[in-house]
Amino acid sequence: MKTTLIKIAVLFVIALAIILTICGVNGLLTEQCEQSKVLKVLCDAFFVPGVVLLCVSGLSWASDKGAFDAIGYGLSTFFNTHMPAGKGLDWHKKETYQEYIERKHSPEKKKKKLNVALIFGGVLIVVAVALLIAYLNVK
Repeated sequence: MKTTLIKIAVLFVIALAIILTICGVNGLLTEQCEQSKVLKVLCDAFFVPGVVLLCVSGLSWASDKGAFDAIGYGLSTFFNTHMPAGKGLDWHKKETYQEYIERKHSPEKKKKKLNVALIFGGVLIVVAVALLIAYLNVK
């Protein structure tokens, strides 16, 4: 529960930073603007972090399904083999790709976890759609 709250706080700070950056770049924070421009900029400002968080959750899902296992195995093998200190020079039998896959996707590591980025990104997209509807009704 504590890690979920930390994830929510981090995602909130990231989304807020993106929202404030977009609003600041478009002059919403420093100058007086008409209502249609305010709604347009706010729609854009909520849409961008929503899409970013949805993409992050998609990459997380793909990673959980094993899409990046070969890259992870290749990088770990490369660094374990070529590091001058530590376990790189032990010359013992290395972990095979199949053993790596079994270790990464073992039942102990397969916990049902809540994808906070998916939910948070979806909420931001819903807010952006509501602001778009309001913008289209003001014009």
